[in-house]
Amino acid sequence: MSTTLHVEWPANPASEFVTSYDVYESVNAGPFNFKTNTPGASLDILNPSPGTYAWKIRAKNFVGTSGDSPVIQGPTVPSNPGQGTVTVITA
Repeated sequence: MSTTLHVEWPANPASEFVTSYDVYESVNAGPFNFKTNTPGASLDILNPSPGTYAWKIRAKNFVGTSGDSPVIQGPTVPSNPGQGTVTVITA
């Protein structure tokens, strides 16, 4: 059995020439640590550890890296989540 967290955020306007997004993750209200860099405005996390999740996103382009996005609050993944997908989308 597997669980997937699917996180989406609004893509920056094309006029900002964003090349990728840095994703920072917090588990159980801990510090935000770098998770990954992704070219699109979404991320799938396969089989996350139990805990309560939150993310911040930074856009990158030829000028540099943006400041943090507002915090994206995620779900609490139970110790025995079973099988399924949890989708977190911010508007």
